[in-house]
Amino acid sequence: MIQNDIPDWLKQTQQYTPQKDKNKFIEKTQNGLLRILAKIKMQSEFGGKKIPSPAIALFVLFEMIFLTVLSKNLQFVFLLLGILIVYLAFFPAKMIRNIILEVCSGVTFAFFFSLPAYLMGNHYTMQQLVLKTAVTVCSVAIFTHRIPFYRLSHTLSKTPLSDTILFIFDITLKYLVVLGRICTYMTEALKLRSIGHNRKKQNTAAGILGVTYLKSQAMSKEMYQAMACRGFDGTYQSYGKHKWIINDAALLVAGVLILVVFIVL
Repeated sequence: MIQNDIPDWLKQTQQYTPQKDKNKFIEKTQNGLLRILAKIKMQSEFGGKKIPSPAIALFVLFEMIFLTVLSKNLQFVFLLLGILIVYLAFFPAKMIRNIILEVCSGVTFAFFFSLPAYLMGNHYTMQQLVLKTAVTVCSVAIFTHRIPFYRLSHTLSKTPLSDTILFIFDITLKYLVVLGRICTYMTEALKLRSIGHNRKKQNTAAGILGVTYLKSQAMSKEMYQAMACRGFDGTYQSYGKHKWIINDAALLVAGVLILVVFIVL
């Protein structure tokens, strides 16, 4: 029997030390997706809570924005901002932080947008723009954090609004969650399997978006087939009825008082 010796190169110990690479690109992408999902997931926290009428809340929101834009009196704008701050104090700490961040981003944009007017001596215009931006962004943020999207679509279904627009609005919100989770899982898998230095991170992100696009196409076909099998003809019908609560009366009173103050001032 012939005995072969083991080559020397097989006896040598090989050590592979991959180059260090920064995962900031992957982490930023994943954190951005998680922030979007967290905002939508926050809507599930309304379960079991007394939600005011979306129709009344939407009317008061449009009234506040319309009167804020028309107002030339800073006292009225300050009054609305004070009311929003007091109402915001009853929110949970997490929601308050998110709303304040949204307001600060809008106010910062308005500040830099009106900075040339301030440097030219027109201080009143800058004050007006910054305060009105704070009121409008804060009121919209409170509305989105107080009224769930499914109740809003339920209310809009009773209006003459086209069913196609409602369908796009409703399905878009659902697909943001589903496809956002898919992107989050793929970025997490990419982060765990990345070895060494990757100099083509943009190509990797493009691959994730491509897979997500193909997945969305397959899911859209499956959804269409499921809806066709269930006899969906594209019309939205609302069967539930909203029960009046004390918050609805408070919103109506607040809307009337805001209009009265606007006329008086």
